Amino acid sequence: MTATKNRILVTGSTGCIGTHAVNVLLEEGECEVFGFNRSEPEGVINMMVAGIAGVTLPLMLDRMGIDPAVASGVFVTTVTDVIGFFAFLGLASAILL
Repeated sequence: MTATKNRILVTGSTGCIGTHAVNVLLEEGECEVFGFNRSEPEGVINMMVAGIAGVTLPLMLDRMGIDPAVASGVFVTTVTDVIGFFAFLGLASAILL
């Protein structure tokens, strides 16, 4: 019977603490290590959604008679956070499962 290695996902693996965590995990050699950085697909998806939301939401708010400078920040932030969160989790689960 062969033992299977644990699979570990390290977010922020290119940062200072993430790099150290990855190195420690790799030195132990008892697990497979995966990491994301912002050039991965989830970052591209999030940037595309942020660009589209940053253009369309202020225009829609302006047509509705609402000041886009005041109101659009909340909506754009919410849309990009939600899409980025689910894109990250979707890609993480696709890799790890």
